[in-house]
Amino acid sequence: YIYGQSNKGLGRTDGGGSITQFWVEGAGGKFITKDLPNDGPKITEEEAIKRSPDVILIGGIYSNTLEKELLESPEWSAVPAVSEKRIYNIPIGFIAWDFYGVEYPLLKLWAAQQLYPNLINVDMHSATKEFYKEFYNTELTDEQIDYILKGLTPDGTEFASH
Repeated sequence: YIYGQSNKGLGRTDGGGSITQFWVEGAGGKFITKDLPNDGPKITEEEAIKRSPDVILIGGIYSNTLEKELLESPEWSAVPAVSEKRIYNIPIGFIAWDFYGVEYPLLKLWAAQQLYPNLINVDMHSATKEFYKEFYNTELTDEQIDYILKGLTPDGTEFASH
């Protein structure tokens, strides 16, 4: 997991006992930084690379920027998540789904689908549409849902690019 709400590098993550550990493990994932303290840990990129994640989930408004950094970095190229292109930007609705909000049920479902695409067959588009209608009394267009699921602004652009 890379915390991308602020652009503080590819080593910005969460530690053990965090809400992030809760939803990652709740979705069936292995939280590889649970040995770190839960006080906003930042590890070096070298340490993150050594942990060799199979999947990387990136949250926050800098998720697209950080994904590009990962894909363009020669140092990260041998990491399985990067070489196999298993990097996923966490959706952003009214707030980023990983940012302590009401979208947590959707986040766990979305994360499980990213981690186990051959086992979890959920129509995230429909689930998102139903969720926002039920809990926010808001009818989203198909285009708006696509933007949410891609972590984009309501007009389809990136939230942050540097």
